This record gives sequence, C-alpha cells and structure tokens, in this order.
Amino acid sequence: MDYYERRKKNSGRQERRRKPDIVVKTVHWTSSILGISLLVILVLLRFAEPDRTFLGASSGTGLDPQILSIIMFLMVVVFLLSIMTIMLNKTRHRRKDDRYAITPFVTLFISVLSFIIYFFTVIVQ
Repeated sequence: MDYYERRKKNSGRQERRRKPDIVVKTVHWTSSILGISLLVILVLLRFAEPDRTFLGASSGTGLDPQILSIIMFLMVVVFLLSIMTIMLNKTRHRRKDDRYAITPFVTLFISVLSFIIYFFTVIVQ
C-alpha cells in the first residue's frame, strides 16, 4: 500500500491527489542534486588539503586557493538551491500528511557552517 492509498483509506474526505505532481518531483530531484553536489564538494576538499598528491604533483602547504574558490562557489550554489527547495516544499505543505524533505535542511545547515568556517579561517586570518 503506497502513500496515496493510505491517505485515501485514512481520510474521511475524497482524495484528489492521485500521484506526485511536478512540485513534489522537483523537490525530490533538487534534493538528489544537493546530495550529489555535497559529495563533489567533499572530493574537491580532499584535493585541496595540504600534503596530498594528485597525479604525482604534491600540493604546497595550506589549502589550494583555486580549489577553495571553486568549493565556495559551489557552496553558494548549494545554499541558494537549498533555500529554493525549502520554499518550494513549503508551498506544497498544506495537509497534515504532507512531509518536508530533510535533505535541503541538512545542506542548508552544512553550507551555513562552511561559510562560518571559511570566514574565520581564511578571511579573519
């Protein structure tokens, strides 16, 4: 029994939602994109670390500034996409049975935390 059949069975009124609409599908797709982008950022961060080698060339001391700027650009994109997804999910959330996707909240928290860490380690230094 899927989600819509349970709602139809438990609800006293007629259920008009038959299948996920475009908003729900968009929220699911952007949540997937957010998760994948965090994995890409983690891989890039691994290559920006000091004392790591990539294709035989060793990086110097400290984080690589070019890779760090790419990571921060991606974090801004993740931040904006997370806010957009949360707002889109909020427009869809009207009934008790509707649920929020958790991935946009997690990625929003991680991006804000990374901005704070970046500010105190790179800019304040």
